[in-house]
Amino acid sequence: MASKWFKLASLYFITGIGLGLVYAAYPRAGRSVLGTWTFWLYQIGLPFLLASMFMVQIPSTRGFAHVLTFSGGGALALGIILFIVNVFGIVHDEDLRLV
Repeated sequence: MASKWFKLASLYFITGIGLGLVYAAYPRAGRSVLGTWTFWLYQIGLPFLLASMFMVQIPSTRGFAHVLTFSGGGALALGIILFIVNVFGIVHDEDLRLV
């Protein structure tokens, strides 16, 4: 079971680095409204989703855990969709800033 959590943590770490690299190379995308919404939906949705994944293992909290699963997972999914829209809509070669 611990190996699955380590794999999830590394996936979260890689995703965070990927988001940071895109917004570092294309700062205009990070300053946009979609960039702001992406950041907050991801940062708020993921802890709720992870908490619900823990809570669903406890039988007495399963009813409430599913509320957190749908709200956190929905926020995370919406944040990822907005990130994709932001990348395809705002990120262009002429905006590239080499660090």
